[in-house]
This record gives sequence, C-alpha cells and structure tokens, in this order.
Amino acid sequence: MVEKLPDPSDGRARIIVFTPKGLTWLESFRDAVYQAEQEMRNQIGMKDYQVLKRCLSMYSKDFVV
Repeated sequence: MVEKLPDPSDGRARIIVFTPKGLTWLESFRDAVYQAEQEMRNQIGMKDYQVLKRCLSMYSKDFVV
C-alpha cells in the first residue's frame, strides 16, 4: 500500500508514498467517507450536520498526533 523511497535531498531520510494499489484504496476510502457524510446529511439535515461537523472539528483540536 505504501513504499519508502530515499529522499534525494537528505540521504538519512525516507519519503513514504502510496503504491498504485494504495492509491486505489485511498480513493475507495474517500468515496466511502463521502457517501457516509451524504447519508448523514440526508438523515439529520444540513443545519444539524454543519453543527456536528463544527463540534467534531473543535473536539479533534484537543488531540496531538
């Protein structure tokens, strides 16, 4: 799904890139998230969906990755 490539500007570093299979998976995942969001908007309405999205965005700011 991903591969490590040498960084041409820094021999100590590696660059992580998606393989073609990984890019296909990523596109499928993106499509699934879009569909789930669409279903949620249809179920709860745009106004409540926007409130939920804003609240989740505020909540996620508390996490450090």
